[in-house]
Amino acid sequence: MTTPWTFRDSVNTERVFDLLLCVVEIIDTLNDLKDATDTTGGLTALSSARRISISIRKLLLDGNGHLLKSCFSDPNLHPLKAPSPNDRPITFIQKFNRPTMELGFADGKRTTVEIPEYEQRTIIYPLYGLRHESGQTFTFEMPFDLQELPLKFKSWMNTKVLQIDDLTFTAKDLLREVSNNEGAHLNENKNLAFPDGSSLTFDNLKNTRYRAVDAVKFGGLSYAHNFVICTGLYIANRSRTIIDLLPFPETNEVIASICQKIGNSPTTICGRGKIENQTYHSIVLGNDLKVRPESLGGYSTLMKIP
Repeated sequence: MTTPWTFRDSVNTERVFDLLLCVVEIIDTLNDLKDATDTTGGLTALSSARRISISIRKLLLDGNGHLLKSCFSDPNLHPLKAPSPNDRPITFIQKFNRPTMELGFADGKRTTVEIPEYEQRTIIYPLYGLRHESGQTFTFEMPFDLQELPLKFKSWMNTKVLQIDDLTFTAKDLLREVSNNEGAHLNENKNLAFPDGSSLTFDNLKNTRYRAVDAVKFGGLSYAHNFVICTGLYIANRSRTIIDLLPFPETNEVIASICQKIGNSPTTICGRGKIENQTYHSIVLGNDLKVRPESLGGYSTLMKIP
């Protein structure tokens, strides 16, 4: 059930204006995403997640949600909708057959490394907002359950949303990983993924948590990217309920323009894409400069709700 957020008594109108600007930035990004073509969709979606993460950071992350809390007395958020009990885990297997590599060493030695074929197994349990469609294709839908009572801000932010192997991510963690690594600035260890699935890596040995959540892609977007986009849309939709409650004169043309944009913003979103695991694997050479067999094979990534 959706109820309007309640403005604080004598709320600071400058803070409310800052909040509305963040919402408008989200809406402008969502409109760009809605208008994307099949050709530009992948790149637009990736750019959209990054742009929305900046506004999400201002609204929900900076100062533990100071902007949202300074405007509303109880900025609650709806819980996430549990997957259907009929959903089952899906296992996706990628086979890798790396070409022979010529390696050179500082002491002048050279060797030819032959890497045998190996597999990367990705096991996807039912997740919030993610639905297996068929084959390698998954659909990402709005994960919020509007039929349930909203949660307190802190409780929602601390909701355990995703587990990847032994790493657990709360809602706050997922939003922060995108914002910190791709939003306000591009972290030096960012693995840039392009729509064709290729990548360009910068010092990708750092930041284990970010690399883990960014490795598995659905149509070029990670689960965290999709979560950011859906959270932005949810915030925009909740903002519709406050249009008639704004503490501004009705004659304010700027506010009227903002309200019109909020009222006409997209209300739903649905993405679809094929799964791909872009985890990077290491190989180990022995003293004989041959590949140690135990360093290959048995690669597996598990994703589930904690």
